[in-house]
Amino acid sequence: SPDLQRAATWWAGLTAAEQLAEIAARPARVGALDGLPAWARDQANRLVLAAAVAGAVHGERRVVAEVVAAQLTAHEAAGRPVQLLQFDPAADLVAVALGDLDTAAAVGVLVPGINTTPGDDLPGLLGDAAAVGRAAQAAAPGLAVATVAWLGYRPPGLATMALPHAS
Repeated sequence: SPDLQRAATWWAGLTAAEQLAEIAARPARVGALDGLPAWARDQANRLVLAAAVAGAVHGERRVVAEVVAAQLTAHEAAGRPVQLLQFDPAADLVAVALGDLDTAAAVGVLVPGINTTPGDDLPGLLGDAAAVGRAAQAAAPGLAVATVAWLGYRPPGLATMALPHAS
């Protein structure tokens, strides 16, 4: 898309120091900007996450922040590279990659369905993403694989689903 290309071109035109300055100055903007490398979005979103965990958000948003932080820590402790591609606690949107999206030759995206929320379902979805990644690596040893648990949209709930009606 033109917007992705425009963002990628803008980012590529910055020096490394300017890129880091953008991440530090506008982490929410950089973290949400499609077209940027995953490493940059990860660094930016981790700043947004750190602020949320430090108390910048409350209630359910804080729960989501704590769940995301715990999952990043757990997967990194298990030796998995993890990238936080999207973190918007106000909209309840999260996307986490296991593996390095910038270098992966194969990428799997897990998109959950009905009644799924980051606060309740991110741990299980990341477990599934890790299993998919292991299966891909077993099928093609040496393949650089990344899997994404993508809760970057608001899945429908039972109350919002269209029910079929008899005609």
